[in-house]
Amino acid sequence: MTKPNFLSTLKPLILLSLLTALLLPHIASAHDINAGRIHVTLAGAATGPYEVTLTAQATPGIPVPLMQMKWGLLDGGELLDGPAESSWDLPPEDVPVEQTRARASAGPGVYRAGVSALLPLGESMRFVDSALLFLIVDQNGGVTLSTKDPNAVNPMGSLMIEAESHEVHAAGVNAPNGDPCFTVHGVFQRIERTPTRNGYVTGAPVPVRSALVEMREEDTFFDDSYGETITDDQGRYSFSFCDDDGLFDDELELYVRLHAVIQDNQGHDIAEVQEDGLIPPEDVYEFDSPVWESEGGNYEKNYDLTMEQSGIMNIADAILDAWTFWNNNGGAVGDDAIFDYQAEVNWEAGDDDDKSFYNGYVWDEITIADGPSDPDQWDDSVIIHEWNHQADDNYGCDDSWAAIIRPAKTWAIWSWPGPRAMPTITRAPCATPWAAPTATGIWTAMPWATWAAMT
Repeated sequence: MTKPNFLSTLKPLILLSLLTALLLPHIASAHDINAGRIHVTLAGAATGPYEVTLTAQATPGIPVPLMQMKWGLLDGGELLDGPAESSWDLPPEDVPVEQTRARASAGPGVYRAGVSALLPLGESMRFVDSALLFLIVDQNGGVTLSTKDPNAVNPMGSLMIEAESHEVHAAGVNAPNGDPCFTVHGVFQRIERTPTRNGYVTGAPVPVRSALVEMREEDTFFDDSYGETITDDQGRYSFSFCDDDGLFDDELELYVRLHAVIQDNQGHDIAEVQEDGLIPPEDVYEFDSPVWESEGGNYEKNYDLTMEQSGIMNIADAILDAWTFWNNNGGAVGDDAIFDYQAEVNWEAGDDDDKSFYNGYVWDEITIADGPSDPDQWDDSVIIHEWNHQADDNYGCDDSWAAIIRPAKTWAIWSWPGPRAMPTITRAPCATPWAAPTATGIWTAMPWATWAAMT
């Protein structure tokens, strides 16, 4: 049975709702704001040394007064056989508009060619879709086309960036048995990128919250672990331990490992982000610090995450917000005191997933798209939407639903003027009035019959 679509059913109010909670059990997908309104494809073929012919198709799914198309060569090169921008008045609904361009490269390398189509419906409303191809040019001018980024790197086990780290004081503290003692503490920070109408904006670094951290020591055969902890809201962690590396060897080769695992301070498992393999269980991402040698002491070790590492931890962080707000506003339904279910999320660079979805029928996993023209690892609204499908599938009662939004991250959620300090999540247990936004952005109660009549 199809469950009610929480936001998009309010047609007079939320025509630009990027993510609504359809909450269909088993298999559900997050559709971008353009879903059903505009669809763009891009194909191509090599036509000579250093040259390729590209064919774009844009299909408007709704009647509009205007459609615009724009070509982009992100890494240089020359666009031939026509202008970079075009427009059509009153394009027919569901009829593809096709355009062909040639592209010439100056030399070998990897080049990105993209096309976007835009349906501008007003000052605050527009629908956009894009497509991107990678053009791989060899030394002889041969061109290979791919939808996958040939330079994509799997960040599993990659090194974090050490930042402003130093030894607070030198060795000198020993355990009663003579082993040297160590204190290691610091802060993890990651890159924050916010989706906007004009692309992704990189902001100030943000802390890596509630993440699993492990203190480790490098050994010849098997590395040792000196315990695990969870970062606080500021990304801080700390370890204290005493040990040596065997007879006559007090020097340890230490490093810190960050796991893409989120827990709360009560030990509840909230989320883990893993590689996107064919058969579960996939490996959960982990990132290591550079190794340092020590015979004891107090160390401040701060780490910044790379772009790829930050995207993975942003997925986990978005789910943390959803999980926290859910439990702060009613929690689980039934006998459980808290929503205590760990989300398993698949994401992998270069995997060419062009759509985020939840598959509960077989694997009970969330997959987050890594498409180069739509990198969902940065879009909290998509991530939270898919978590909501999983939450409902595992914790909802029949025909219950919840709508989850994060207006601070995605411009398209609210299409009307008004307060943006909205709740991250609103949810209604079974057999209760439904929550509905009004035109001023204030949440009110609405009976189910009234809500259903608006669909």
